[in-house]
Amino acid sequence: MQNLVAYALPFSMGRNAADLSGNRKLGQVFLALMDDPLLSKPIKRYIVFCLLIRSKPAGWLNIARKYVSAMKRDDLYLRHMLHVAIKQFKEEINTEAERLELKELIASVRLRREVNIKVPSTGEIKRTIGKLDAGDFWDEGRSEVS
Repeated sequence: MQNLVAYALPFSMGRNAADLSGNRKLGQVFLALMDDPLLSKPIKRYIVFCLLIRSKPAGWLNIARKYVSAMKRDDLYLRHMLHVAIKQFKEEINTEAERLELKELIASVRLRREVNIKVPSTGEIKRTIGKLDAGDFWDEGRSEVS
């Protein structure tokens, strides 16, 4: 039971922070915080990541992908990041452009986790999105994180 609680805690903290403070007006602040050395602990960076993808300021995708590429492929927080990005895609209101950016982020995280590609090319991301499209991954009833 303790392992389940410990596993769920980061997701809960990130989601609550995003629900309470993740608005577009603060987006540039969250963007700047992603590079703050005082936030070097993984849980802090994960929470700022959650705030960043909720607020989606200009340039958020590049910073989020940079953060994904800096993580180890088997890092627990990388799995949490994938989970929160999928939730953002499926449950929140996003413009079509934001949905496309979220697809790119999700594809980047999956490539990092499954294929161990640090910085995927545009072609690799497009191929991954195509595979996810073909598998109806974006549908509501699909499983979220493998």
